Amino acid sequence: MSQKIAILLISLYISAISTRQLSKRNFLDNEINSSNSDESPDQSWVKIEAKTNDIKAFPGEAIELECEASGSPQPTIQFYNHGSILSDNEVFSNEISQLPPSALVKAVARLRVIAKKSEVIFCKATGGSKTARTAIKIFVSGSKLNFLGNDVFDFDSQEVSLIREAPRITFFDTFYLENIGNTVILPCSSMGAPGADTVWLNAEEKVVDGARDKRFTVTPFGHLKIRNIEWRDMGPYTCVVRNNFGKDSITTFLYPMLAEK
Repeated sequence: MSQKIAILLISLYISAISTRQLSKRNFLDNEINSSNSDESPDQSWVKIEAKTNDIKAFPGEAIELECEASGSPQPTIQFYNHGSILSDNEVFSNEISQLPPSALVKAVARLRVIAKKSEVIFCKATGGSKTARTAIKIFVSGSKLNFLGNDVFDFDSQEVSLIREAPRITFFDTFYLENIGNTVILPCSSMGAPGADTVWLNAEEKVVDGARDKRFTVTPFGHLKIRNIEWRDMGPYTCVVRNNFGKDSITTFLYPMLAEK
């Protein structure tokens, strides 16, 4: 997402705001008008929707699924079917477990799989103790595909990442609101072979450097951690992942806000 699109997104959320303070209650009321959302008396909530329509594919065809979740506290997203987890976002869940529960976040998850048979794959969003899920149907028919003399139909869905390819960012946030003074972690998980290098850029398209401001840290998993966020930290942060076969990038808009009294 370009900086212009990010700025347009933030303007939609704060068009009625004349000060730096954003009402969490108004934002929450607008977001929780969904049949697959879940709200509790403590105002924690989460909802999810599939951004990928039901898919028709040939056997052996590589396909990508995408789901978007909104919630407070910061949600994570997992793909699963037949009781088996297909994505690997559990590590991020552990990373954010100690963060304050005040953030309002939009997150996106992607999954690449090899189509083998018609099936249903579920997306599950978790925010605090709340969960919501949605489903994507995959219809497989036709002749098998062949890759370098091998029957792709026999590939494991987990082996998609073993094919030499450009990286793909598979889990990230698009929009993040949090109280000034709190810590945030902006995720940027990726897949691809060989492994990719991760770099974060700020609104000026300069590399985020923890040596200049020790509040900023890129975790070993490629996520951007910002401690004690300030008003001046507002803006788009772009994660770029790159290997010898190409690159991918996403942008997260961070909005620090005054805590409600």
